[in-house]
Amino acid sequence: MGFGLEVMPILFASVRELVRPSVQGMASGLVNMGAFVGAAIAQPLFGYILDLGWEGKMVEGARVYPVEAFQQGILLCCVLAALGFLGALLVRETYCRQSYSA
Repeated sequence: MGFGLEVMPILFASVRELVRPSVQGMASGLVNMGAFVGAAIAQPLFGYILDLGWEGKMVEGARVYPVEAFQQGILLCCVLAALGFLGALLVRETYCRQSYSA
C-alpha cells in the first residue's frame, strides 16, 4: 500500500490549483488527513477479514491464520488501490494553472 503514497505531492499541487486561495490550507489538510483515515479504516478491516478466515487454531496463545485468509486481506488492499487509481482518473487536469475563477 505504500507504493501509492508517492501521489501525495501531486495531490497537494492539484489541490492548490483547484481551490480558492482562501481555502487552500483547509483543502491541503483534508488531503493530508486522507492517508491517516485510510489507514485507520483499512487495518481493522484487514483484521476483520483475517478473523473471518480463522479456523480456530492457536499456537502459544496467538491465533494462526491460514494462507487463504491473508490472500483475502491482500485482495482488500488491491481493491483499495484500484479505487484510488479510479479516483486519480477523476482528478481534473489543470496544466499547472489556477483553475478557479476570481
